[in-house]
Amino acid sequence: METATRTRTTSPGDALSEKEARRFRDLRRVGIAFLAAIVLLAATGLLGQKTTTAKATGGGYTLSVTYPSVVHPGVDVRFEIVVSNPNGFGKSLSIALDHHYFDLFDLNSLRPDPDSSSSNGTALVYTWDSPPGTTFRMSLDMYAEYGEHFGLDGRTSVLAGGSPAVTVRYHTRWVP
Repeated sequence: METATRTRTTSPGDALSEKEARRFRDLRRVGIAFLAAIVLLAATGLLGQKTTTAKATGGGYTLSVTYPSVVHPGVDVRFEIVVSNPNGFGKSLSIALDHHYFDLFDLNSLRPDPDSSSSNGTALVYTWDSPPGTTFRMSLDMYAEYGEHFGLDGRTSVLAGGSPAVTVRYHTRWVP
């Protein structure tokens, strides 16, 4: 049994000119450099999820919010709030979270559990009765929902007498 192999010869009319060959070679080099740059950025973490901390002081409170500044859909995100007051928190501590911002996340749990919660239409308000100490830490376990979101502004406030004593503003950007 014989196997035939067929080879194709290039006639002088089919060959690339030196100019065309140089152009294709340069395009391949640019493509390889582009792919190498993406791999390098990914390896250094510049293309991944990022968390940022925003801080503000007012009304005797210091409010610090660690939030996802860059997030991919479908991944867990870190969201933590730390409130400090050198005089303690008195009978209650209320924290208001921007309702619209949290519509784009699936909230699994809130720690510690609030003693009460309510909504005024624009904000979710969580209240803890007589939290001990001068520093209160709250964390939300949530993940970014799927969908086409480009970016979203949010805000968190500590309420004193029903009004914001201190507010932190932040922005989260969605990337594919």
